[in-house]
This record gives sequence, structure tokens and C-alpha cells, in this order.
Amino acid sequence: MTDTKLTDPTSAAFYAHPVEPNDIEKIAAEFVDGGKIDIAMGGGASQFLPATKGGERQDRRDLLLELRGNGFDIVHTRAELEAIPAWRRPKLFGAFNDAELAFANQVEERGQQPNLSDMVRRAIQLLQY
Repeated sequence: MTDTKLTDPTSAAFYAHPVEPNDIEKIAAEFVDGGKIDIAMGGGASQFLPATKGGERQDRRDLLLELRGNGFDIVHTRAELEAIPAWRRPKLFGAFNDAELAFANQVEERGQQPNLSDMVRRAIQLLQY
């Protein structure tokens, strides 16, 4: 869980090891190709989508579609996050914004985006079942 982009070098240090720390396309691809993470939530959704679908990827890979094919539930809102039944023990990818997430005092301004405590609470519920 992060309130920045999932491809931020600090967040990505858990699953990606690109030569260049700012190689966002490679970091996002390593998340999908590595298969090491069961739950990830944060921002940076556009870095997982090709430019043809409004994303930033130039390699035309739709990583969200690939994640779905690998058994991940993809959620974009707090309501979608809360609707996942804990008993399913899903693989979960939450992409709540194209950029960083709102700060705690800005969440209401940014609509249906969960805050960091929502994401942590929900991850614990899903992992403990």
C-alpha cells in the first residue's frame, strides 16, 4: 500500500529492480511479470495502461488486462475495494488514481479514492481470512 504511484522507486523496491530507477515502464512490467505480490494498492494507474487506452505505456502492453488474466481483481474506487468478499482471498490490484493519491485532508475532494488507512485495513481483512 502506498499513497504515491505503485511504480515510484521507493514502493517498487519490493518487487522491481530496474537498472534505471526511473524506468517506469520496466517497473510496472516487473510487477506483472514477477508474480510476487498478492495485494497492491496505490496510484499510478496510467503507467499500467497503453497510450491507446489513455495510459502512458509506449510498448502497447495493457498490464491491467494482464493482471486480470493472472487472477487479480482490479479496483478503482473505495466502494469497489470494500465490495470484495474477504472469504475469496483475492489477488488484488487497486489503482485509484493516474498520479499520486490525495493527502488525507484532500480525499473528500478527490471523490471515491480510499485513503491509506482504508487500504491497510482492507488488506489486513483480506489477508487474515
